[in-house]
Amino acid sequence: MKRKPALRKKTQTKKAASPRSLSRSRKSRSTAATITPPSHATTFREVLVLIERARHRAFSAVNTELIDLYWRVGEFI
Repeated sequence: MKRKPALRKKTQTKKAASPRSLSRSRKSRSTAATITPPSHATTFREVLVLIERARHRAFSAVNTELIDLYWRVGEFI
């Protein structure tokens, strides 16, 4: 029995996306304006601001409670 010749599979190489094709995918359909995603640095700074504000509110709440406690202790004495 003769062997069948092996068929070569066509391999598809992925083409690197050109900057032009990327800009097309980011355009809004209604205005055709380019939409740029926020950078990681900007997003990270926003997260840091949220953390700092939460810490400030927590410190303020603790300080308020401590002042209330000291007032009551002073009243008791």
